[in-house]
Amino acid sequence: MKLILLSIVSSLLLVGSSAELAEARQKFAAHQYKECVRTYRAALKKYPDRAAEISYNIGLCYLALDSTTKAAQYFQRAVSQDNAPVTSRAYTHIAVLLAREDKAPAALRTLKKALMLDPTNEEARYNYEILLRKQQADQPNPDKQPPPPNNNQPPAHPRPKREAGGIHGACRSGIAPDDGP
Repeated sequence: MKLILLSIVSSLLLVGSSAELAEARQKFAAHQYKECVRTYRAALKKYPDRAAEISYNIGLCYLALDSTTKAAQYFQRAVSQDNAPVTSRAYTHIAVLLAREDKAPAALRTLKKALMLDPTNEEARYNYEILLRKQQADQPNPDKQPPPPNNNQPPAHPRPKREAGGIHGACRSGIAPDDGP
């Protein structure tokens, strides 16, 4: 299954024009994710009205640091805010994390939420389609299953009949056909 994990750099939300936020973006671009988290956390206190976007960006930093638990926590904080585009993107990331943990039904439900909030979220749509196809392929199709065995039918590969009192083909060596080497 190939779910896309959104390009982290392109997913960073540009919030505000303060020196702190500009510094955080520069640190993120320089792959200084720990420093970026510190800067964004300070910005959260200074700009509480931008909590959704900043929380989302902190989630991206933790994702880049392979700290998926912390990333999921910050993405969840972003969805708790009243900002549909940010919430949609955060749901998309949460769904990818769920899919990585083989929680496809929960991931599909989360992607549906993302698409309901922002129908133009192409990453959510792509991931939803890929995950849905995979889930459908993993489910057995009752029409394509082999029929149950019928005890009245002979086996698919019957044993050759032996002549009464005689030796059949390769049995002359004294090894019966069912006795292996």
